[in-house]
Amino acid sequence: MSESNKPRGYIQLPLPFYAQERNTFENFYPGSSNSKLLNYLRQFLLKKEFEHHCIYIWGHSFVGCSHLLQASYHAAKNNNTQSIYIALNFIQKTHEPACLRQMVDYQLVCIDALDCIAGLLDWEEELFHLYNNLQTQNAAILFAAHQVPHKLNLKLPDLVSRLNSGLLFQIHALTDQEKIFALQLRAQLHGLVLPDTVAQFLLLRLVRSPHILFNTFEKLDRASLTQQRKLTIPFVKSVLNL
Repeated sequence: MSESNKPRGYIQLPLPFYAQERNTFENFYPGSSNSKLLNYLRQFLLKKEFEHHCIYIWGHSFVGCSHLLQASYHAAKNNNTQSIYIALNFIQKTHEPACLRQMVDYQLVCIDALDCIAGLLDWEEELFHLYNNLQTQNAAILFAAHQVPHKLNLKLPDLVSRLNSGLLFQIHALTDQEKIFALQLRAQLHGLVLPDTVAQFLLLRLVRSPHILFNTFEKLDRASLTQQRKLTIPFVKSVLNL
């Protein structure tokens, strides 16, 4: 945004980034239901001129919406596309709605946790204007939320209309067998072998949320590296106090 276009009283604030480096396309296991979305995002972000202005990704908690948005941000950045990732559940607590105006010059804007500003008219209006400005500049915007646009309880009908005009993708939860494959992919990328018996043991003894499983694997990975041990059931039991 140029100095002359900034509204009176506008103060540019530093925007925090919460895109974790570990969340990439490479370690996202799509399962049978999400391969189309993963492949589309990979191809979409390779292009310098986006064929679609808006992509809206939705799914229940811990199915991978944030992972894919952060992976998109990293992929675009690696492709020298000026990009930004913002999690509204953090931003909304510490910033004024006008902070969204700082994103107008980016080529790709990834906005996570859209649910958090539903019903907050000042945030919705700023997001509506950002959407229109990015569209005018042929930039792209990616959203993630837990519901489709018309179920978010947004107050601004024009914003709902804009969100519905984009490409909508649902992320589906992995089956238990696919969660095992996802854990084994993580292990492989870390240079480890996670036997089926150990992965099944983890599913039986832990909450089966991918978020819990992947965080537990990170703990096992650190312990394996420190102690130079393979991932066996006795070792897992000792590390996790099971």
